[in-house]
Amino acid sequence: MSNNLQDLNKYLFEQIEKLSNEDLDEKQTELAIKKAEAITGVSEKIIKNAELALKIAIVKNKMGNFSLSGEIPALTKKIEQKALPNNEKIQ
Repeated sequence: MSNNLQDLNKYLFEQIEKLSNEDLDEKQTELAIKKAEAITGVSEKIIKNAELALKIAIVKNKMGNFSLSGEIPALTKKIEQKALPNNEKIQ
């Protein structure tokens, strides 16, 4: 898994598929649930960190000191673009 939100999203959906596997026995199901809970906890922190980075970038932009270089772990460039005020272009 790489370190971006798009891959995190894909990984979370893969975990949902694993949880819905009806071929798992009770022990495997319990293990899958514990793993999914751990992944969810970490994922929530990653997403909150990305939201904070986005808010910081927006404030910096309003102050005229804006750069996306490494500051926003973006889902896609399109989402970054939509988040920018006044339809400003990404550098």
